[in-house]
Amino acid sequence: MFCHMVEREIEDQTRVVLKTEHFVAMEVFASATPFATHIFPLRHMASFGEISELELSDLARILPSLLAKIYVGLENPDLNFTIRSGPAEYAGARHFH
Repeated sequence: MFCHMVEREIEDQTRVVLKTEHFVAMEVFASATPFATHIFPLRHMASFGEISELELSDLARILPSLLAKIYVGLENPDLNFTIRSGPAEYAGARHFH
């Protein structure tokens, strides 16, 4: 489901905030809270533990840019940062992204 959603959002470009070689940051359609910005890997990975060194470096570049946009655009709001991941033993599972 998430792979399909990411592909569609990248095509549409309506809710995409930033896109890099390995990640896309976007506002999710019909989010439960305002400005719930999600960062999705472009490569399907069920567990955050599957991240490669290149992807980790890319994430380290996208995160400060995204946080700066939120800081300036929303005038320094309170925020939560959460990593949602399948358990390590689910590496490669098709039902997580």
